[in-house]
Amino acid sequence: MKRPFLQLVIVFAIAPICLGPGISVAASLAREAKRGNLEKVRELIAAGVDLDARGRGGNTAIYLAAQKGHADVVRALAEAGADVDVDNDFGSTPLHVAARAGHVDVIRVLAEFGADLDVLNLSGGSASGLRGGSDFALNRRALKPSTPLSKAARAGQFEAVKALIELGAKLPAPDAAREASLRGHDEIAAYITRATAERRKAKKGPSKALASSANPIELTSDYGRKIAVVIGISRYARLNDLEGAHRDAREMAELLRTLGFDTVHELYDEDATRVRILELVGQKLREETSKNDLAFIFFAGHGATETLPNGEKRGYLIPTEGSAQDPYVTGISMETIRDLSNRLEARHVYYAVDACYSGGLATTAAAGEATRGDSRNSSVQVLTAGLEGQQAIEEGGRGVFTSYLIQGLRGEANLNGDDVISASEIGWFVANQVEQATGGRQTPAYGRLGGTGEVTFRLH
Repeated sequence: MKRPFLQLVIVFAIAPICLGPGISVAASLAREAKRGNLEKVRELIAAGVDLDARGRGGNTAIYLAAQKGHADVVRALAEAGADVDVDNDFGSTPLHVAARAGHVDVIRVLAEFGADLDVLNLSGGSASGLRGGSDFALNRRALKPSTPLSKAARAGQFEAVKALIELGAKLPAPDAAREASLRGHDEIAAYITRATAERRKAKKGPSKALASSANPIELTSDYGRKIAVVIGISRYARLNDLEGAHRDAREMAELLRTLGFDTVHELYDEDATRVRILELVGQKLREETSKNDLAFIFFAGHGATETLPNGEKRGYLIPTEGSAQDPYVTGISMETIRDLSNRLEARHVYYAVDACYSGGLATTAAAGEATRGDSRNSSVQVLTAGLEGQQAIEEGGRGVFTSYLIQGLRGEANLNGDDVISASEIGWFVANQVEQATGGRQTPAYGRLGGTGEVTFRLH
């Protein structure tokens, strides 16, 4: 009786380490793929191992090889029939992980074997949902899905972004541009925007190939001069400091220079007092502008709203020494903003205000409307960060409003594809993107304070 028992034990001990297809062999393939051991991977492929067997987290051998940047192993597995679009328990594919890590060679191999360049992860797909269970699938659906391009942009992988776009990733990609911009990868955001414009031009006819420069699109116009005032206040004497206002304003100032503005005046933090702001906008800007010019005024900082005895609401911009408790004395009212506009001889005046409680300055056009007035007529146009009672939301240390405004100015706001960006198009683009991004907590407003003209820029 002992001998059969011993035979049974021996068979039980030997079976798990057999060389035929099985769980242990599949685990060996995953291990060697992750290590980049091409010779061993080829031996295991020849032995008939299951190429798409899943390990921890639902990861397969080709996913692990892509994660570590082993392009030769990825190629060997793809040639043997491994699924290049297989997703793990989080819906991520080998292309997602390669893009995030910046493995350009792996990206090119996967694309060669037909990988989906625009595949979404965290999409709540049925296969991955079943693997993680119903609660897991529900949680994943609540998260925002990402493409490989978005993953690369978020991680600051410039070469991976360029490779994916070159290989044909879908454009426009506002989510990818926004991910880059929010995390300070401005050259990537600019490149995505430029690539979008180049692809649009290519669809219309022959055009120059996409340049390697990451500069934003240059804009031309028929203005005599374009003059800007940029104000950013993160440090306040009597209010809570803001994290991103100063940085947002500096980025805006640099963008405006790139876009061909002749002069960009700047005021930041302690220098942005009430007196200096009024002197700059009401006196210096007045002296520098003439009847064929564009005056662009950008403000990022605190704002406040006051309710008058008759129920009328009045908005204020708060300078560095100002207080929301007495905005009439220490702030700059929207009535003053209107008066400043009347003092300027410029053909067009454009205000962009990224401040809490800055509503009331503009009347938003009807939903979906992006009408364009005659650009030859004079006008004062405005875009504000939100409606009364809404706060200007920051994400990743940057204002969501300004991030989308920058995208719009870089060309994303060219809604009708005519290579002309108007203030109405910018307003409609920013309002819709910010409202979606914040789940309706912030609704930018745009419109005219006077006149019938339209601020326009022509892409070239």
